[in-house]
Amino acid sequence: MEKNTQLFHPEEVIEHIFNTEKCGGYLKPICNRRMEGWKCRCYVRYVEIDNIQYWKIYYLINQKPAKDEYFRPLVRKMYNLVRTVISILESRGTKIVIWKNYTKGF
Repeated sequence: MEKNTQLFHPEEVIEHIFNTEKCGGYLKPICNRRMEGWKCRCYVRYVEIDNIQYWKIYYLINQKPAKDEYFRPLVRKMYNLVRTVISILESRGTKIVIWKNYTKGF
């Protein structure tokens, strides 16, 4: 029996599945916190291919995209929370790949 040595799928395949899935994949809220007086939220849109989840991460601050340079420290804190969630899920056997990070809207 041959082992599958390919860890990831080709970029074209992943983007095609994100584009063809209903609403671009599953949407999951990851964190909802108040940080430094700002309402910070982080959502993940993901698809699963061969038991590997590919995540697109979206950061919102006060229900708006976190695209301003001023919010970069808050985005870093949210990213650290996402990494914590990923490590918990991976310890339970889920394989996760961060596909893209977005600070602009959905």
